[in-house]
Order: sequence, then C-alpha cells, then structure tokens
Amino acid sequence: MDFSKLRVQREAEEDAVQQLRGREPEEDGSFPSVGEQQVDDRSFQHAAMCEELKEVQDRLGHAMQEVKNGSIQQQEQLRESRRLQEELDSLQKHKEQLEVDLQEIRSLSLSAHQQLSEQQKRLSQSEVEKCQLNTHIHTLKQAKDTLHGEIQCLRGELEEMMSRAEDEKKRREMSEEERKDETETEQEERSFFSENSGRREGAEVLRICIEGLTEEVEERQREEEKMRKEVIEMKTRINLMIERVQRLEGEKEELEEEVKRTEERLREEKEFWEERRREETKQRDREVEALCERMERLKREEEREKKVDQLRTEAERDRWRVRVEEQEEEINRLKKEISTSQEDERRKKDKLLEEKEEVVAKLLEKLKEKAAEAELMRQRLNVANEKFNEFKAEAKCKEQSLELQVREREEVGEEHREHLKEGEEEGERDHREVNARLKQKEVRGSRKGMEKDDTISSQVRELQEGQTKSEGARKRVREMEEARDRLQVEIKEWQERAEHSESEATKLNHICVEQEEEVQRLRAILEEKDEERREWEALSRTEKENTRRLQSKLMEVGEEKKRLEEKVREAEEEREALRRAGEETKRLEEQLSEVESDMKDQREVLRKTVEEKRRLENTLKEVQETTKGEMDELMILREEKKRLQDKSIEMGKEADGPMRAKEQQARLLDTEEEEEAWTLRREVQKEMERSNLEMSVLREAVQKEKRRKEEAQDELLKWREEAQYLREVWGEETQEELRTTKMELLVIKKELQKEQNEKEQIKEKLRRTEEEVTALKEEVQEMENNKLTETKDDFPQEELRGVKQSVEVMVPNSLQVDTPSQSTEEMEEDRDGIGLAGSQQTDAALVGYKRRPQQEEQSPVATSDTEGLKERLTVLQSLVAELELDQKRLNKKNFHLENQKDKLKRATHTLRETLQQVEEERSRLRQQLSESIQGSLTTTEEQQLRSKVRELQDQVKQLQFALAVGQQQRAEFIQQSSRNS
Repeated sequence: MDFSKLRVQREAEEDAVQQLRGREPEEDGSFPSVGEQQVDDRSFQHAAMCEELKEVQDRLGHAMQEVKNGSIQQQEQLRESRRLQEELDSLQKHKEQLEVDLQEIRSLSLSAHQQLSEQQKRLSQSEVEKCQLNTHIHTLKQAKDTLHGEIQCLRGELEEMMSRAEDEKKRREMSEEERKDETETEQEERSFFSENSGRREGAEVLRICIEGLTEEVEERQREEEKMRKEVIEMKTRINLMIERVQRLEGEKEELEEEVKRTEERLREEKEFWEERRREETKQRDREVEALCERMERLKREEEREKKVDQLRTEAERDRWRVRVEEQEEEINRLKKEISTSQEDERRKKDKLLEEKEEVVAKLLEKLKEKAAEAELMRQRLNVANEKFNEFKAEAKCKEQSLELQVREREEVGEEHREHLKEGEEEGERDHREVNARLKQKEVRGSRKGMEKDDTISSQVRELQEGQTKSEGARKRVREMEEARDRLQVEIKEWQERAEHSESEATKLNHICVEQEEEVQRLRAILEEKDEERREWEALSRTEKENTRRLQSKLMEVGEEKKRLEEKVREAEEEREALRRAGEETKRLEEQLSEVESDMKDQREVLRKTVEEKRRLENTLKEVQETTKGEMDELMILREEKKRLQDKSIEMGKEADGPMRAKEQQARLLDTEEEEEAWTLRREVQKEMERSNLEMSVLREAVQKEKRRKEEAQDELLKWREEAQYLREVWGEETQEELRTTKMELLVIKKELQKEQNEKEQIKEKLRRTEEEVTALKEEVQEMENNKLTETKDDFPQEELRGVKQSVEVMVPNSLQVDTPSQSTEEMEEDRDGIGLAGSQQTDAALVGYKRRPQQEEQSPVATSDTEGLKERLTVLQSLVAELELDQKRLNKKNFHLENQKDKLKRATHTLRETLQQVEEERSRLRQQLSESIQGSLTTTEEQQLRSKVRELQDQVKQLQFALAVGQQQRAEFIQQSSRNS
C-alpha cells in the first residue's frame, strides 16, 4: 500500500514540474516588461521547488531501494516456502503411502481373520462329521456283534437239532430192532395161527395193524426228511447271513478308509492354514516394525513442519477457502460413492445369506424327503408284517390239517382196536370150543385115560402161550400209541422251532436291510459333504475375486484421495482448520467414550451369555445325572424283576414241561430287555458325547469371541492413544486421521455386528442343544413307557400261555377220571378266558379225551390225582383272576401316566415358548445395544428388561421343577409295576 501511494505522489509532482517548465517561456514572451522583483521571486520559488523535487527524488530512490529489497526478500521467502512446500509434499506423500499401507494391512488382516474363522468353522464341521461317522461305525460294529451273536445262537440251535436228529436216528434203530423182534414174534404167532385154522381172522387183523404201523413209520420218515430239508434251508440262510455280514464288514472297512482319508485331508488343510497364518503374522510383524520406523521419521519431520506453519501469510486465506469448499464437496461426493459401494457390498452379503438360507431350506426339504422315505419303509414293514401274519395263518391251517390227520389216525387205531377185540372174542370163543371139545374128549376118552392127558396139557400150554402173545400184542399197540403221542409232541416242537427260526431269519433280514440303508445313507451324506465342500470352495473363489475387485477399487479411491489431499493440504494448515480439527477431536473423544460404554454393555451381555451358558451346562449335567439315575433305577427294576422271576422259578419247579418253557421264554425276554437297555444306554451315551462335543465347540467359539473382543479393545486403546498423540502433535493433519479413524470405527462396528451375529448363532446352537436334550428325554421316556407297556402286555400273555399249556397237560390226566364233566367245564371257562387261538386245540384235545374214557373204562385211576388236579386248576384260575385285576390296575395307571405325559408335553411346549420369548427379548436387547452406539439406553428400560428376564428365568425353573416331579412319579410307577409283576 505505501509503495502505490509513493508512486502516485511522484507522478503528480512530475506533472506539476512539467507544467511549471511549460509556463516559464510563455511568461517570458507575454510579460517581457515584468520587473526584476518578480523574476527574483520566481527564481526563488523555482529553486525551492527544485530542492523539494530533489528531496522527493531522494525519497523515491530510498523507497525504490526498499521496494527492491522487499521484493528480493519476498522472492527469497517464496523460494524458501516453495522448498518447504516441496518437502511437505514429499512428507505428505510419504505419509499417505504409509496410510495406504496401513489400510492394506488392515484389510489383509480382516480378510485373514475371516478366512481363519471360516476355516475354523469348516474344521469344527469336519470334526462333527468325523464324530458322526465314528458313531455310525460304532453302530455298525454293534450290529455286527449282534449278528455274530445271533449266528452263534443259530449255530447252537443247529447243533442241538443235529444232536436231536442223531438221537432220533438212535431211537429209529432201536425201534427197528424192536420191529424185528415184533416181526419174529408175529411170525411165530402166524405159525401158531396157521396150526389153528380157527384163528386165521385174528392173524389177518394183526397183519392189518402191522401194515398201519408200517405206514405210520413211513410217514414219520417222510416228516424226518422234511425236517432235514428245513435244517438244510436254515443252513443256507445262515450262510447267506454270514456272507451279508462279511459284505457289511467290507463296506465298514471302506467307510473307515474314507474317514481316514478325510482326516488326513483335514489335517493337511489345517497344517497349510497354520503355516499360512504364521507367515502372515511374520509379515505383519515386519510391516509393523517398518511402520514404527516410518512413524519415528515422521515425528522428526513434523518438528520441521511446525516452522513452516508460521511462515504462511494471511493473503492467501480467501483463495484457499474457496479451494477447501470445493474439496469438501468432492469429499462429500466421494463419501457418497463409498457409501454406495458399502451398500453394494451389504447387498452382496445379503444375497449370500439368502443363498445360504436357500441351501438350508433345500437341506430341510431333503430331510423331509428322508422322513417320507422312512414312512414308506414303515409302510413296507407293515406290509411285511401282514405277509408274516398271512404266513402264520397258513401255518395254523397246516396245524389244523395235521390235527385232522392225527384224528384220522386215532380213528384208524380205534378200528384196529375193535378188530383186536373181535379177534380176542373169537379167540375166547375158540377157547370155549376147545374147552368143550376137551370136556367131550374127557368124557369120551375116559377110557383112554392117561394117554390123552399129555395132549390136553400141551393144548393148555398152547392156549396160555396164545394168551401171553395176545397180551404182548396189546402192549405193543399201547407202546405204538405212546410213540405216536411223543411224535406229535415232537412235531409241535419242531413246528415251533421252525416258526422261531423263520422269525429270527426275518429279523436278520430286516437288520441287514437296515444296515444296507444305513450304508447308503452314509454314502449319500459323504457325497453331500463333498458337494458342500465344492460349493464352499466356489464361494471362497468368488469372495476372493470380490476382495480383489474391492482392493483395486480401494487403490483407485486411495489414489484419488492422494490427489485430493495434495490439493487440500494447504487449506488444512489454517487456524479455522485447526479449530475444526479440535472440535472433531472432541467429538471423536465423545464417540470413543460412547463406543467404550457400548463395549462395556457388550461385555455385560457377554458375561450374561457366559452365565447362561454355564447355567445350560449345569442343566445338561443335571439332565445327565437324571438320565443316569433313571438308568440305575431301570437296572434296579430289572434286578428286582430277575429276583422275582427266580422266585417264581423256584416256586414253579414242581410244575412240568410248560413251566420250564415259560421260564425259558422269561429268560429270553430278560436277555432281550437287557440288550435293549444296553443299546439304549449306548445311544444315550452317544447323544451325551455329541452334546458334550457341541458344548466344547461352543466353548471354543465363546473363547474365540472373547479373544476377538480383547483384540478389538486393544485396537481401540491403540487408536485412542494414537488419536491423543495426533491431537497433541499433528494439529494440522487431524482431519485426515479423523477420517481414517472414522473408517476404522466403521470397520470395528462391522466387526462388532459380526460378533453379535456369531453370538446369536451360538445362542441358537445352545437352544438347539437344549431342544435336542429335551427330545432325547422325551425319546427315553417314550422308550421306557413302550418297554413297560410291552412287558405289561407280554407278562399276562405269557402267564396265560403258561396256564394254557399247564391246562392242556392236565386235561388228559383229569379226563381219565370217572367224573370228567366238572374238569371239562372248568377247562372251557379257562379256554374262553385265554382266547380264540387256543380254543381249537383244546376242543380237539377234549374230543380226543372224551372218547378215551369210553375206551378205557376198565383202567383204574386213583382219587388222589383228581383232587390234586382240581386244586391246581383252582389255583390257576385264581392266578388268572389276579392277573386280570393287575392288568386292569396297570391299564388305569397307564392312562394316568399318559395324562401326566400330556401335561408334561404341554409344560415343555410352554417352556419352549418361554425360551423363544427369551430369545426374542435377547435379540431385541442386542438390537437396542447395536442402536445404542448412537444413543444409550435409559435406566428404566434396563430395569424393565432385567425384570422380564427374571420372570422368564422363574418360569423356566418352575417348568424344570414340574419335569422333575413327573420323572419322580414315573419312577415310583415303575417300581410299583415291578412289585406288582
């Protein structure tokens, strides 16, 4: 401003001097006659003006010199400022490069963390799959052991059958020897009857009897051949079962090899990822060290930058303000672009989540299809059961036909007996005729006297021998009848054994089919897992490509940011920027405090989740203890049942063969129940091991979350310290750092959201484990109830069968008494109580035994046997009545238990609803916590939420108490039912 004023003043003075010089000649020409006085005055004024001009020129010279000096100094200052600006630009570029490196490192660390989390999830999934495969292999081994046991049992039965066949061969040889003896005796009798022509008809009758007996023997041989064929068929079936078992063993070995291969692959992947993580950590450490060195250099250079800040002038402020506004507009535009890119990324993530949900839905559909297939298999089993029932009906028809054949044989035997009676009567008539002839001969031959006494004595001897032979024939007929009865009993036993072997074969076939289905299902699961692994690999490739594209975009954005920051650099050095930076730092501190408060809230939430997890673990332990207690109670009940059965066996040792069969059936039932209990125990142990594995996985996940949160807290502390350092040292560059911190805060928020999502997933897993535990409880209860009902239903049926068999044994003995009417009436009452299945057999037996007393009227029977049989029949009737009463009581208790079961189901349903409400409340709390990043919750809302949580916990405790009461009642009922049994 001074320079311009001086220049204007100088120009004005020069104009005035020129005007004066132009006026001098004019005045000389116009006024030549002016006096000397005026000339002197003018000269004096001119001299004064010249002096003034000289002074002014001197001043101008000094001013010009000062201006030149000032311009020189200004140029030097400009050069210095340019040099400093260049240094600042280089430092800023260096700093930007460092920031870009930091961002790249952070992005790489985030991607590495994500990859690590994914790999850990995959490893956990693979471990779970491995456990499942191990359990399947274990079940296959158990099935194999059971099959081996059944095969051994079948082999034992075959050996018994072979031994019985050998015994039958020996019996047959004995019978053949007896037959030879009988043929010899018959030949003697024939010779005797040939001598006596009057006895030819008796010989013919005996011949007819012998032919009938030979036919029976041939039929018996045919039946033995049939039994041999059946034994051969059983052997072939057993061989087929052994081949199936071997095939299953081969498939099991293949599955074990596949499991080993998967384990090796997983181990190699784990080692690869561990090596990669180590390399990344080493590289990160090196980069951190380099960054520390750069930071130290920057600190030294920043001290020089402070001097440059003082040399900036105020003249350029307006111009830079305009630039700052333009750059702010560009920054806002870039922020919008970044927000749009973030939204795109979020949309992509949502799409990925939707795809995952679709995959889950597909898996659920597959599960439904498997359930439908299981229903189809059940229908097929029902069809097979119907076929088996039809086969049983056919077997019953065959039994009826056999009974008809037996009746026909009995009728033939009766006809033979009638023929024998006729032969005996004819023999008696012959004897009488011989006696009459002897008497006549005695009368006539009194003369001859002693000569014919010898002939008479010989004839008497012959008669006695004929009588003895007839008695021997009768004995043989009786023995043949007894042998026929024994054969009928043996035929029944063989039929029962054949039915039992057929049922065992059907069971084995079912087991083999189930094992084959299990193997196919395992193969399908392995194929699905391979497909899932391929899908995950494709997803990882797409994610890597997306990350590469994002990294390229980030590089472009970083370059644009560098250019913009080069433009904005000078504007950030002003005082207003410093003030704004101070305000930003204050606001950042407030945000950091809010984030810290949010982190505290999240820590409290985590603590609550950990407490809930511990509570769930305690509940799981309690459930395990209750299941153990229930298993112990079941073992005690079984021991009591065994003790009672032993007592019943000791009490029933006096009974005959049916009671022994009943004992064998009870032992078989005990063994089957023990095997079922063992399988149940193993299944419960497997489920508990699986739940423990899941809980361990969840614990590891919670620990990982804790570590991540601690790392996030450490990072927050580091960023806070860096912010303080920047606030103290980097007064002019706080805006850039604030932007970076904002971005990092956004990243941290995203990480926190991810952690919250992972927490929700963990809670969902915990809820699933709880549901699985409850489902296991319900399954165990249902299995126990089914076992109880089966044992209750089977026990009276077995008792009735035993009563029926004992009655069938007692009927022939009782019908041999003179008064068979009372015993037949009692037997008819017992038969009506037992059922329609045994009525036909008892009717046939009654018909046969009603005919027998007519035939055996002369056979004496002791009265003591009849009294004993009547007493036993009354005892059996009282036992049947008591069993019916016990069955009614058990049915009532079953009805009561079913009601209690329905109540417990309703209670569990309400418990699930309350748990769902708790989960909804927790999710709402998490949402409020996520929203509380911008605003904190009030104390009243927290109190309300806490009160709701307490109420829900009280409801859960009440339901647990109700479940415990139900279990106690069920245990008491089991004890009572065992005592009743």
